[in-house]
Amino acid sequence: MAAAATEEDWLGAGEKAGVQVWRVENERNPDGSPNFGVNPWPTEQYGHFYTGDSFVVLHTKEDKETQKLSWDAYFWIGKESSQDEYAVAAYKMVELDDLLGGFPTQHRECQEHESKSFLKAFGGHIAYCSGGISSGFRHTAPEEFEARLFEVRKLGRHTKSFQVPTARSSLNHGNAFVLDAGLRIYKWFGDDCSPFEKAKAAKVAFNMSQARGGHAHNEEVDDTFWELLGGRGEISVEDTKAQVEAMDQTLTRVFKLTDEDSVVRTMEVAPTRESLVDADAFCIDIGHTIFVWVGSQATKREGQQAMVYAHQLITDFDKPMHTRITRVMAGQEKQTGFWEKSGL
Repeated sequence: MAAAATEEDWLGAGEKAGVQVWRVENERNPDGSPNFGVNPWPTEQYGHFYTGDSFVVLHTKEDKETQKLSWDAYFWIGKESSQDEYAVAAYKMVELDDLLGGFPTQHRECQEHESKSFLKAFGGHIAYCSGGISSGFRHTAPEEFEARLFEVRKLGRHTKSFQVPTARSSLNHGNAFVLDAGLRIYKWFGDDCSPFEKAKAAKVAFNMSQARGGHAHNEEVDDTFWELLGGRGEISVEDTKAQVEAMDQTLTRVFKLTDEDSVVRTMEVAPTRESLVDADAFCIDIGHTIFVWVGSQATKREGQQAMVYAHQLITDFDKPMHTRITRVMAGQEKQTGFWEKSGL
């Protein structure tokens, strides 16, 4: 709590309804001393995540009837984010959680495997950008931009943008594309792309132009478009990159963590709702997600160790590294849909 209260970048965090985003910074000073923390992400860049970075996202909601606030806190991990950045993100999540009295529902999100609630915080659409902290904070004038190509494709009920190599070979007729050339923004639609992909590509292009104060304009595909992609030529018919990795569904397993004898011990218990008791913390492994449920009378140590153990389960059971982790405090089951999602 003391550390959180002195973190300037947490000022105003969770005080009113809305979304707030911070990027994790893990650098060293010229003398080699560590310099890590979080920095607020520019609001015009909300929904854009760099593959080499980690982010903290706080979604604050207000109940219209009671006017009480509730929070969903996420830490998002890019595919190329370093272990150090991941560690800093986890530490900062604990700090933010303490600042808000331990009430946020915590979520661990990995690139390309985000939860529906995370996507909803950004209107159902996010974009992945190449690079990391060294490239993400570049303040480059629009006329000096290096052209970037984004592929827009529908995955399940949501569409996502992926930065792909700026080359004609990246195009395919199965999806929509947006070419960001700084002052010029192009949309290109494959012959077989869906209306949803077209609509989202149009929105992405519009948001890009708006973020540049009207200096950038949407253009029709012309010779410049093809020149930026290396010239005209054959376009692939099928999208071979749109295969979505299936989530690994396994039998539900429940692990209890208790420190009743001053040592935190873990034991597997029956996968039933009755097994969850207020005095302890639990990890509920349903395959693609591990829920951490913390009883109302559980000690802070039990709650913290349950989060650590959830991460350990990913390693111990050789689960995919994109396995989601969601922490739910006792009393938050209804607002988070915990009972339905966990199957207990």
